[in-house]
Amino acid sequence: MPVFLTTSSIAFLVTLLFTSISIKASYKTGFLDYPGGNPLKIHQVPTPLLGGLGILSGCLITLLLSVIFFKEFQQEIAGLVIALLILFFTGLLDDAKGLNPFLRLFGQLSAVFIAIRIGGFSVKLIPIMPISIAITIFYITGATNATNLIDGLDGLAAGITLVASMGFFTGFMTAGNSLGMLISSGLFGTSLGFLIFNFHPAKIFLGDNGSTILGFLLGILAVLYSAAPFSIKHLLFPLLILIVPISDTFLAISRRALKHMPLFHGDRDHVYDYLVKKGLSQRQTMMIMCLFGLAGALAANYLLTH
Repeated sequence: MPVFLTTSSIAFLVTLLFTSISIKASYKTGFLDYPGGNPLKIHQVPTPLLGGLGILSGCLITLLLSVIFFKEFQQEIAGLVIALLILFFTGLLDDAKGLNPFLRLFGQLSAVFIAIRIGGFSVKLIPIMPISIAITIFYITGATNATNLIDGLDGLAAGITLVASMGFFTGFMTAGNSLGMLISSGLFGTSLGFLIFNFHPAKIFLGDNGSTILGFLLGILAVLYSAAPFSIKHLLFPLLILIVPISDTFLAISRRALKHMPLFHGDRDHVYDYLVKKGLSQRQTMMIMCLFGLAGALAANYLLTH
């Protein structure tokens, strides 16, 4: 436990430092999210969009330092480091230039391939290699994009990641999985460090360069917990932990399909948008959504012990 507390603390402090630097760098370079009358943007003033730098720094430094404590995980950590760098630069280009959705997906799939090929991450619920790889790709890309979808309200994506990482950590602790505890504790510290700046009114946004990293790591944790022969608990645990992004994504896909809208076309009809339209503040809405996430995490861990 002291090792994982150290990991989380380092992630927290590093993310605090580099997010502060990111805010200054965003203003100096003009890398800001301008409202510009866009109905999809509910913020009122130009806001720094380089949140991924703080997220990436917190994750990378803790992963690299953890090699000192867990030398047996060098290959897994190497795969994660390369994958996170790919995601960051893909997200950065998307935020700056607005990438074609298929180019964005190509970047994400490249990161997943690295995680599978170098890191060795793979779902093993079904012991048939092609099916295992397909499920792994689905888990990670699904979590990556689902987390990106809920990044439409100050603090929401970081808050949900914070809650989910706690749920995963408890589950991995029950299972005695040191790698899972390492990644989830680092993700907890990183999310908490960023949330201090991202809580409404946000001083900085995650951007795609940050939200995809959080989602990718949540997907990795889901895969890591599913890296075992099939059991209902191994199947349901990550689904319950990620109940908020999964349910919001399902509703978004269904809504856009019924309206004959392109799948990648954004809207302001998410669950959290509905709560805000009903009169709740952004802070209240964010906390309610996080409570739903916490309920999922508690249900998942209850499942493990009963």
